[in-house]
Amino acid sequence: MSGYEGTVQEISKLIKSNESQYGWIPDRIEPGIPVPLSNYEFKKLLHLLRDISDSERTSLSMDMVKSSELMEPDIFLKIIKDEEDVKGELETCKHYSEDHKFLALLEVDVRRRVHALESITQLRMAIDEGLRRPFGWLEKAVYDMLADQDQPLRSLHEISKMRMAGIVQKAQIVDDYHLDFADTDKVKVLADAQDLQEYLKSGKKIGGWFKNKLIVRTKYLWDATFIDGRKCDNLISLEKILDILDVDKRINLLWKDWTGKAQNPGGLSYVTQLALLSEQLEALESILAIDRPLQRCKELICELSVLSEPKWHRTEEIIELEKLFKAIQAFETEKEINNKIEKIGGPIDHCINLRNPHPINREFRVAIMTRDLDAWTKAYHKLKEFEERSKLLSEREVLFERLRENIPELSSDLINTYEDSVWEQRSEGLENAWKWSLADTW
Repeated sequence: MSGYEGTVQEISKLIKSNESQYGWIPDRIEPGIPVPLSNYEFKKLLHLLRDISDSERTSLSMDMVKSSELMEPDIFLKIIKDEEDVKGELETCKHYSEDHKFLALLEVDVRRRVHALESITQLRMAIDEGLRRPFGWLEKAVYDMLADQDQPLRSLHEISKMRMAGIVQKAQIVDDYHLDFADTDKVKVLADAQDLQEYLKSGKKIGGWFKNKLIVRTKYLWDATFIDGRKCDNLISLEKILDILDVDKRINLLWKDWTGKAQNPGGLSYVTQLALLSEQLEALESILAIDRPLQRCKELICELSVLSEPKWHRTEEIIELEKLFKAIQAFETEKEINNKIEKIGGPIDHCINLRNPHPINREFRVAIMTRDLDAWTKAYHKLKEFEERSKLLSEREVLFERLRENIPELSSDLINTYEDSVWEQRSEGLENAWKWSLADTW
């Protein structure tokens, strides 16, 4: 029975011989009842009885706020940092608090205000982007866009895009050509080259030129004009001339289109000129990009109804409008921060007002009042440690209760003498002692 075998007399002798080693359970063990704790659990119970002092047990039994009801230190830091920032913002715009526009906007739905501020900020950023490049014509262009006088700018953009389409690659090619001709009238050269090209494409020859008016008129081309050192008396050379003149014409027209805004510095390759013109075109596109946020702002301000539209062509009024909305946003942010702080303070105050509050609750309250991150962090980590110790205390009480329910006398001995060294050996052999007691009872 219970690990003992043999006759009754033999079992009795064996039980008697093991009494000094296993007969330390004073309680009577009834057959059929399993050992309440394993050796591992009994050993852990002994360790926890020694590890958690009575004073710590008393402390852990006091009412404490739960860490799950609080914010972690990094979040607390963000809140106090946000609070500092928003107070700085409010300091610079506190004069708005008595403004009738400010008061009227406070009554507007928060989401509508947020959307309006986003659009105003996007408009202001679009204006800043439009003015970013060092071109003298941009300020006037921004004014024209904001004043709805943008049609000339749109026309310039459209025609510039059209003229530049497909020209860059051709310019890269013709920049490597060398054209040598005495006649400086490029319009005449272009026309004559086109006529001569058609003439040669029809299969006719330049020979007998003295009998043909076209051949006579274009003699300077096929006899005195050279491209890459070769006469232009063939279709390949004429095509090169036409490519050069086409690029030259289109670039000159572009410079003409941009008169008053950009000037041809002269002496540059076609590719370099196109690069300069492309920079101007990019600047123009950034100006035209103002229109979308501008129209959106107009719509949203009109929908709010509590504000009159600013004079949109006056950028200072747009900036002032953005400041007004930011002042309201700062005011609302401060309220949100206060609500968050009040929310975390609620559970703390609740515990402070209980019958047996732990001092750590007041540490948290002081940390909130002083916005002391170090104090909050210290209290938070201390609370987490308390919670871990509380779990161990709860585990200890569960184990001890299981032991007490089955062997109350041993439990009493243990709780009164757990510091005695005798329990070290016993903690390894509860299961065997339990079997011995069962056998002894039998």
